[in-house]
Amino acid sequence: FIQSQSMLHGKHIFSKDIAGVRADNGDSQDFIRAGFCQHFDEAVVFGIRNGPVQVMEFIPGQFIGDPFFLGIDFIEADYLEYETDQQFDLIIMIMCDFCALSPEQRGTLLGKFHRFLRPGGAVLFDVESLHAFEKREEAALYEKNLMNGFWSPRVYFGFLNTFRYDREKLTLDKYTIVEPDRTRCVYNWYQYFSPESLREELAERGFVAEALYGNVAGEPFDAKADEFAVVAKREED
Repeated sequence: FIQSQSMLHGKHIFSKDIAGVRADNGDSQDFIRAGFCQHFDEAVVFGIRNGPVQVMEFIPGQFIGDPFFLGIDFIEADYLEYETDQQFDLIIMIMCDFCALSPEQRGTLLGKFHRFLRPGGAVLFDVESLHAFEKREEAALYEKNLMNGFWSPRVYFGFLNTFRYDREKLTLDKYTIVEPDRTRCVYNWYQYFSPESLREELAERGFVAEALYGNVAGEPFDAKADEFAVVAKREED
């Protein structure tokens, strides 16, 4: 997507007024530097930086030199609780973040998207497919400093247990991190979607899945791929 703007404008899916963008750590810089904001008058970027979720508001006309460091107002917030009076034509959520949320959280986020969008506005995001789910297997792994020291700067022992729930199309990666003075458990749930299940979930929150793509760069949809993207438009009240 960062390298392809034609999906947004060549196909006339969205207008060029205001965009809402969701990006993880680093992606927001790439979005801005790649000229994404040049196609819109104003945008809001949700991003994760060093853990907390932040909101970055920027106006392209203010940029001189590197736009990532100039004219940006950083606001630290939980995007599941964030509120604004602004409305947007477009909201983008990338990196399959939608899959990491619980059903209740996904409902909350879609409800916010519906309020934040102008009538006829759209949301673009990607998810992992059932084809990716079929590749996941239950497993158990134990390592000293699991994931190359990711979980702590100190020496620790890590246990990873992967569980698969076939009916729900859901996986769980349970990390148990054992340090000399504490033991932690981190639960990473991950939801997988078919086009039909995603359409149904969107419809429950007032969205119509208008188009499916292979990814957020607008490549053709592939039923055998590990992920796909959807353009969902807000239904009129």
